[in-house]
Order: sequence, then C-alpha cells, then structure tokens
Amino acid sequence: MFENNVFKVDLNDYTKKYILAMFPYPSSSGLHVGHLRNYTIADAIARYYRLSGFNVLFPIGLDSFGLPAKQYAIKTNNHPKNFTLTNINSFKIQLKKLGFSFN
Repeated sequence: MFENNVFKVDLNDYTKKYILAMFPYPSSSGLHVGHLRNYTIADAIARYYRLSGFNVLFPIGLDSFGLPAKQYAIKTNNHPKNFTLTNINSFKIQLKKLGFSFN
C-alpha cells in the first residue's frame, strides 16, 4: 500500500500527527508476537487520527546495529552484514503482508 502512496503525508499540513512504533532489530529470522502487538496498537492509533482528519506520519525503520546484531552474529557464526540485509528484506515482506499503514 505504501508503494502506491495510499498513506502519503503532506508535511506542510498543520493538522499533522507523528506516530512512531519501536524499530525491530533484524537479528532474528522474523518478526515475533511482541512486534505485532506494538505495531497493531500504533497502526490503530494512526488510522484513528487519519479518520479524524489528521495528516499522520507513521514511519518504520529497522535497528540494524548494536548488541542484538552482535549476539545473533555470534550465535549463527555469520557476519552481521550478511544476515542483516537478508533479514531486513524478510521483515519488509512480513510487514507488507500484515497490511500496516506505515508511510
């Protein structure tokens, strides 16, 4: 949906809201139920404000650095760069299938 600009935001609109959910760290094979819980709550809030006439910016990003990436690299005996790019792609596919309204 976000590829078709369904949730495009006019940054000059004074009725804007900014909603940010936690960034997942792509140091596992996929999203878990904790991610889904938090994104579902944030998505419901973003949709509520959109339906209330607000111009909502609801971005998503990935936290690809730090201790979780290092621990996963050690656990899988793989360089962080290798699995991070693969897992980011996997996370994007999962998030897209779930239909969240990220910008």
